[in-house]
Amino acid sequence: MSEVVETQETAVSEFKTIGDFIEFLKTVTDVTLDTAYVLENLETIVNTPVQTSVRRGQLSGLNLEEMTDEQLKRELINANSVLYKATQRKASADTIAKNQARVDAAKAEKERREPAKAATDVVDGEAVVTNEGDAPAGDTVVDSTPAAEENHPVEGEL
Repeated sequence: MSEVVETQETAVSEFKTIGDFIEFLKTVTDVTLDTAYVLENLETIVNTPVQTSVRRGQLSGLNLEEMTDEQLKRELINANSVLYKATQRKASADTIAKNQARVDAAKAEKERREPAKAATDVVDGEAVVTNEGDAPAGDTVVDSTPAAEENHPVEGEL
């Protein structure tokens, strides 16, 4: 009752490139394999353009001047993190200098924006000038310190 099962041994080729595999598929005569379909899909994959890498280092590739305040804040955090990691792994002096320049540029942009932010604050959707010396003529100057009124909670009564 023992049946002899014949097994067909096929030589397994090692393909170094996809091109080698495509050339091999062109020579296959096995009817159970739809070689035309496989070849078409492989050639589509091979001919698909490679995506270019996304520039890293600043958020979305924006210049510091174009960033919102929140984006600038995130850029400063990221720049400090990159600098810290570079110094910890003892990167080259050139790399550390570039990272330090990135941090310095972000800090300079933040400092450049600070005077404009200090001049006005937004309270209940309205711009309120908080520094008397910065107030343009005709604007109402509001003191930013809370007055001791009855409706203000005393410390500890929150």
